[in-house]
Amino acid sequence: MTPRIAIVTGAGRGLGRTMALGLLKHGLTVVAVDRDREPLSEVASLAGDDASRLLTFAQDLTASAAAENVEQFVMQKHGRIDILVNNAGIRSRKAFEQFTHEDFDRVVAVNLRAPFFASQAVIPIMRRQGGGVIVNMASQLGIVASRFGAIYSLTKA
Repeated sequence: MTPRIAIVTGAGRGLGRTMALGLLKHGLTVVAVDRDREPLSEVASLAGDDASRLLTFAQDLTASAAAENVEQFVMQKHGRIDILVNNAGIRSRKAFEQFTHEDFDRVVAVNLRAPFFASQAVIPIMRRQGGGVIVNMASQLGIVASRFGAIYSLTKA
């Protein structure tokens, strides 16, 4: 049986790290993606016996060609993509009237734009191979008002 290949974005810390390590424990090959190399090194050190099935890829997913870069990297290494976990996300905590255009653009780029284009990049591959799974992480703050998280809540709704 061909090993299943999973991409996990935002895999350097928090839930992304936990999901990447959990998928490894369940026998999947994991491509851990994060914008910073240092936390990816920590994930690799935590992988233990499963480290041979872990690849790390430092990429800022808000960059124009980022999704295609990740997709090409994975396809060159493994020739398939079975699971995409769009986990990368950021939150800017300010009162509503204090948000700037830059705050808005950054949160929307990470929480909406990046998963949209990552999904768009893998869907043709998944269709050709007969299927796949895309998981988009949400938040309870997408349905509950937050005094200091208006933009985050908007992107998770």
